[in-house]
Amino acid sequence: SIWLRFFLMIFMWLSIFHLSFLMIFSVVTFGIGFMIVIFLVFFLTTIMIFTLGFCFLIWLLLIWLNNVWQFKVSQFCIRDIGSFLGVGVIYYRLMSYHFMSLFL
Repeated sequence: SIWLRFFLMIFMWLSIFHLSFLMIFSVVTFGIGFMIVIFLVFFLTTIMIFTLGFCFLIWLLLIWLNNVWQFKVSQFCIRDIGSFLGVGVIYYRLMSYHFMSLFL
């Protein structure tokens, strides 16, 4: 009948519109997410390098104090090496979350 054809035509156009909207939306969101990840990689890498450099300077200062002034700061040195690992773990988790959010 004419009504069946009419509804089929409407549903067909709605499904085509829905698919095209999903395709455009996914491409746009993927592009935005990829740009955010690229910018965040540089931003987080810069923060990590400065943080590791700062931790390394503190570590060198503690070693110098340990050698020159014979301070017993070996425990602090071990904690400082642990902070190196902590910064790396935080950086890895942040990057893995951002990369996973691309595929959600």
